[in-house]
Amino acid sequence: MPLAVFLVAGGWHVDRSLAADLARYRPQPPVESLPVTEWWSSADDALPRQRSDLEGQASHPLTLQWAAPLADIRTSLERQGWQAVPPFTAASVLRWLVPNPHIDQLPVLPQVHDGEHGALVMTHPVSVEEQWVLRLWPAHVRLEPGAQPLWLGNIAVLRLDTALPLLTFTRTEPDFVTPVTRFHATLQGWRMQWFAGAGSGSPLLRLAPEIDPRG
Repeated sequence: MPLAVFLVAGGWHVDRSLAADLARYRPQPPVESLPVTEWWSSADDALPRQRSDLEGQASHPLTLQWAAPLADIRTSLERQGWQAVPPFTAASVLRWLVPNPHIDQLPVLPQVHDGEHGALVMTHPVSVEEQWVLRLWPAHVRLEPGAQPLWLGNIAVLRLDTALPLLTFTRTEPDFVTPVTRFHATLQGWRMQWFAGAGSGSPLLRLAPEIDPRG
């Protein structure tokens, strides 16, 4: 019972306070303009290649750069079996107490990059104990012409973690290369281009809308 109270109280605090606190104290970065041809062809851009966590420390490689309206990305992913992640709430925390859960029953913990929660978080089932999670954050860049928004993100593997008694969490696997490689092989309807690993040591996949051959 004390554990359940702790989980509910902690989840309630995150649900009610964290997002508001982040919005209150986060400086609003300026939105920069960048020619789309320069972004697409440059192998050495200035965009982050590592996620910056709440303490400002580099954490997890950013293996995706995706140029498109967020609604278009979400629709495309839904067509290929991806599912939007429900908000992380106090009620969802109690699912950690479910015995022998399927991984899609458990909440996906929010992650922060540069003071912001993911603008889009979606999962794709792999098995009862494993799923992929795709996260995108704003790059605060508009690609010209057309003021196309640009997003930074990654794809990670989540697995069930039963290391603690009576609790089942999800654990992020350290391999960020395999999931983005498999994602590249299965995604359809987008122009895609690989760049070799830079400071992060991980490859980068750039995505943009396909060019209409009719012009």
